[in-house]
Amino acid sequence: MPKPDKAAPVPLNPIGDEDLRGIFGQPSQELTMAAAHGELEENQGKNSNLIFNAFPESNHKTSVEDGVPGEDSPKDAFSAPLHRKLKSRHLQMIAIGGIIGPGILVGSGNALNNGGPAGVLISFALVGIIVFFVMQALGEMATLIPVTGSFVEYAERFMDDSVAFALGWAYWYLWVTVLANEYTSIGLVIGYWTDTVPLWGWILIFWFLFLGMSSLGVLVYGEVEFWLALIKVISLIVFFILAICISSGGIGPQKIGFKYWHEPGAFADSINGVAKTFVVAGTLYAGTEMVGITAGESSNPRRAVPRAIRQVFWRILVFYLGLMFFIGILIPYNDPGLLSSGSKTASSPLTIALTEAGILPAAHLINALIAISVLSAGNSSLYVASRTILYMARNGKAPRFLGVTNKAGVPWAALIFTNVFACISFLDLSSSAGVLYSALITLSGVATFIVWGSISIAHIRFRRALKAQNQDLSLLPYRSSFYPYGTYFSVGANIFLVFFQGYTAFLNPFSAKDFVINYILIPVFLILVVGYKFWNKTKWVKLEEMDIWSGRREEVVQDVSRAQGTKPIDKGKLWWKRLGDVFVGINTDGPSVFPDIPYLISSFCDSNLPNMADAVAEGVAKLQLDEETGEMVSKGELKKRIAKRAKKASKAQQTKAPAPKTENAPKPKQEEAPIDPDSMFKEGFLAKVYEERPTGPDTVTRFPPEPNGFLHLGHAKAIAINFGFARYHGGKTNLRFDDTNPEAEEEVYFSSIIEIVEWLGFKPHAITYSSDNFDRLYAHAEQLITLQKAYVCHCPDTELKLQRGGEKGTSPRYRCQHAEQDVETNLQKFRDMRDGKYKPQAAFLRFKQDIESGNPQNWDIAAYRVLAKHHYRTGDKWVIYPTYDMTHGVTDSFEGITHSLCTTEFYQSRESYEWLNKTLSIYEPMQREYGRFNITGTIMSKRGLKKLVDEKYVRAWDDPRLYTLIALRRRGIPPGAILSFINDLGVTTANTLIRLTRFEQSIRRYLEMTVPRLMLVLNPLKVVLEDVDSLEESVREANVPFSPKSPEFGSHKVPVTKTVYIDHSDFREVDSKDYFRLAPGKTVGLLNMPYPITATSFSKDADGKITEVRAVFNKEGKKPKTYIQWVPEGSRNVEVRIHTALFKSDDPSSVEGGFLNDISPNSEDIYPDALIEPGFEEVRRRAPWPEAEGEKEKHGPESVRFQALRIAYFAMDSDSTEDKVVLNRIVSLKEDIGKK
Repeated sequence: MPKPDKAAPVPLNPIGDEDLRGIFGQPSQELTMAAAHGELEENQGKNSNLIFNAFPESNHKTSVEDGVPGEDSPKDAFSAPLHRKLKSRHLQMIAIGGIIGPGILVGSGNALNNGGPAGVLISFALVGIIVFFVMQALGEMATLIPVTGSFVEYAERFMDDSVAFALGWAYWYLWVTVLANEYTSIGLVIGYWTDTVPLWGWILIFWFLFLGMSSLGVLVYGEVEFWLALIKVISLIVFFILAICISSGGIGPQKIGFKYWHEPGAFADSINGVAKTFVVAGTLYAGTEMVGITAGESSNPRRAVPRAIRQVFWRILVFYLGLMFFIGILIPYNDPGLLSSGSKTASSPLTIALTEAGILPAAHLINALIAISVLSAGNSSLYVASRTILYMARNGKAPRFLGVTNKAGVPWAALIFTNVFACISFLDLSSSAGVLYSALITLSGVATFIVWGSISIAHIRFRRALKAQNQDLSLLPYRSSFYPYGTYFSVGANIFLVFFQGYTAFLNPFSAKDFVINYILIPVFLILVVGYKFWNKTKWVKLEEMDIWSGRREEVVQDVSRAQGTKPIDKGKLWWKRLGDVFVGINTDGPSVFPDIPYLISSFCDSNLPNMADAVAEGVAKLQLDEETGEMVSKGELKKRIAKRAKKASKAQQTKAPAPKTENAPKPKQEEAPIDPDSMFKEGFLAKVYEERPTGPDTVTRFPPEPNGFLHLGHAKAIAINFGFARYHGGKTNLRFDDTNPEAEEEVYFSSIIEIVEWLGFKPHAITYSSDNFDRLYAHAEQLITLQKAYVCHCPDTELKLQRGGEKGTSPRYRCQHAEQDVETNLQKFRDMRDGKYKPQAAFLRFKQDIESGNPQNWDIAAYRVLAKHHYRTGDKWVIYPTYDMTHGVTDSFEGITHSLCTTEFYQSRESYEWLNKTLSIYEPMQREYGRFNITGTIMSKRGLKKLVDEKYVRAWDDPRLYTLIALRRRGIPPGAILSFINDLGVTTANTLIRLTRFEQSIRRYLEMTVPRLMLVLNPLKVVLEDVDSLEESVREANVPFSPKSPEFGSHKVPVTKTVYIDHSDFREVDSKDYFRLAPGKTVGLLNMPYPITATSFSKDADGKITEVRAVFNKEGKKPKTYIQWVPEGSRNVEVRIHTALFKSDDPSSVEGGFLNDISPNSEDIYPDALIEPGFEEVRRRAPWPEAEGEKEKHGPESVRFQALRIAYFAMDSDSTEDKVVLNRIVSLKEDIGKK
């Protein structure tokens, strides 16, 4: 459910923005209203631009790319998305060292001075525990909903818009003061060397330096932060080593040990000193939460964010507590060099410690590293503050001009605005540096506790909303440890610290100045909350209406570790990499119990830890021939078989007894258990849906496509779910065409959809049309008017915007004045619409719902619009057509649908669906929503596909490089393989992004046991067998099985002719030790040939190309290491098309300049002179392979499928004729790429 008082975010649909209205549910309300005004050029097409121009902008739409932008996404400066370029290593280093700079390296001296060595450890440890729980809470939310607004947006969604307003400004202020603090610190640190340049000069220099670096873009920020943070980590490690040496007496004039814990003591001012250091600790820990901000610009938050979050444990333990411990033993808390409000110098405690130990060069080195590290701290401060104010500006909580970005995605206005305010560091230059520093650090520390407390409250509300909306917690990609205890502890502790940190102001004598500094932010924060709430009349978000969907990133699910419940360790990895797998973790699902190992190990292992789902696809067995059985097996399996046979042969030799034949037979390879085709209906989400309404054989579902385009792979999931759900429970499914938009509907789409549904193996109980019910729908529309639940509206788009909350959705909503018309007036106007008396956009019928609801689907959405277009089935009878919101639920009711299954972007539409049927007092079906999926490396948008076809980048809509279902069919992918893939994925409420390699591996696994095997030569090379006449007659014709693994496939004869053909790639003119195929004087085996052959000579043409090889049989030699495929003379000539990915990147739509700039120039290779062995004729005659349900009665040339040994899986193309055969590669074998 959406949050109240805001327009709901427009769901971006990477599976195809404009053609899912009937497939998965309904479009957003903005889309429906726009359709009522006749603004859609292609049904729901152009939804992005239309929505941005016609209705209130979503709070989540422009903060960052919440969904991958399509080609119609807005590109103006106020809506252009930030760029998602931060990698896992960036986020890890940002988390581990993002704010370790002059703040902590200088500020630690202030903390030591106030609390003493024991007091500072206590305060930093307690605050560290709080930070750990805060980060656990933030990690859970940021991994699921990675948006740049981060916890400010979470406050808006999960709490109240007014809290988000105050929190955003408080957080921005926190980072402005931290940035100003860094400007002051750099002058103090550099002043250790020279006072030639005044403090204001250093501030000015670094002011321009930070602004310049931040203007270069997020990738530059990530790289700079990565390397500078690494420098800081190294500097601290060096200091720790030196500190141990100094304390033990190895360096310096004397052994120190714990001397300073006794004199001057462990505590500087007992409990008072500990209280003072709480706020210092809060400020110096500030920055851990910036992972939530950077998550929105991470390329893979599901993996990167949890890894970074878990490293907080080590950051707290090693860097914060470690640093405080070492400076506490090296320096007395009353050392005059420490920074305090009464000191005359300002210097880092690290530098003081090394100087007093007599290591002057090392002290200079540490001080230099501190000076360099300020770049990192300032870089991060300006980054976070600018992103926060950017989000605020784009959501009506800050001046609008601060929301602009340039073409590189840099929020330049927010950067300048923030940096200008950081000039407060220029104030009071004549004052003591210690006084200014203390004031700045105190103010920002209180803001830190407020922010952390708000994050924890938002997390509690988020969890409660998941429960209220019946969401499965096991689907969270990352789960907070120790919930709810840790989060509740964090809330209480932060509230306590907000008040406790300044209690020393009340001691005798009372200090008015300290009181104001310590507590001024509390009333300011409350005033901001109350003022914004009063002015905008915001409401506390109800759990049932909370928006827990927008901004989720499409991610890969159902990896091997989840399926098996374990995290397998690759034994081939070096031990330290395996250690990284254990502690860092590959799969981030489930609770995080153990933290990561230290950063350096996890960073080193980062590039070696691919996503488990990808690893499955990439780790396919490398196939090699078992010459004794004819099987293609993995290299490891073959090695084991050979060793076992050799051992048996040796044993038989010793006993001089012939081994029985059964001993030579290889042990059958254990096959994988077949996937249960009904598993997704027996358990999980769909099982729970059925339990809500167990209807048995009375179950009725529907697949409701809109006939305005060709179905694609995403639709196959909807087909499988709807038809499979009803079949499993003994019910029936209707194929219903949602033909309510005649502008985009064509007969070819109707025919194609029916054909594809049947090809997938499903038989509709009935084929119905929404247009069959136009008369009944019209009657119900008049019924709604009579019930005063609908009215005719004439409002223009500008007025509709205002009614729905204004441009940003922040203004009070109100109902259209036409809603006050009486029944008779509305009936007459509606009949005038029917009779053609209104032009398009001049009038439309709206439901009369609940304008105060938090759900935009209740904001008087459109029911009928004027559209004077010829309808494919009803002709010109109608000039008004019902919207999807009017048609969907009512037609489900007419057909007796028991379970209306659609995708999660239509979750909020459930309310209007149920409201309409209840209001009309008709049968009420049950709507439930599941997650959709998308595949990397392609596009599904109908407009994008049309552009590829029209501009001749591909042959047609069924080009094998596309992912329409007619294209996948032409490519040769069996319908059963597609259904097996969908069943393997399972059904949950999570949207998923599937790697292309995983889809192909699923197809490969399906084909392995279901198609025959043949020999194919792509680039033929003539081989003359000079002694073929010496072969015995019994072996002059090979009896070759179609599949060694499936004897029921039978066998076929392949003649051994004097001339055979091998592939050019299997012969090399110059031999080498690492080459195992044919070469002059070298022996190689020919598959299914009685003896191996040895090349004796070869011939070349005038161009130097090898044209012929002459060879003889090697009847006495050892068995060859390699076998290659061949075909006899007289084999059929075929054309072979090898297709690879059409696009170069995983996300073509996000490429600069559009997806056309991402097209690969080498996505098709054609071999016009390939040769296929004679067994092909029988395979062609016996098709389909396999005999799938959808191809038993009717099948095309693509059903002729086979495995070409050592090459790939192939199928006949529709361009084939009786005389000319064209083959398409279905999928590769994933053979060992290193094979020689």
